[in-house]
Amino acid sequence: MDKSTAIAQRIRAFRKLKGYTQNELAEKLDVSIAVLGSIERGRARRIRR
Repeated sequence: MDKSTAIAQRIRAFRKLKGYTQNELAEKLDVSIAVLGSIERGRARRIRR
């Protein structure tokens, strides 16, 4: 498992543990739902604002 996959799994587990939807967590992080989804799948490499 590479680092991005491990981080993605930890973020998803945290979100579910706290009971957040992707939309709620995306709002709290000030990112789009698409970006959060990419992060959770381990596909996001760099976030630009």
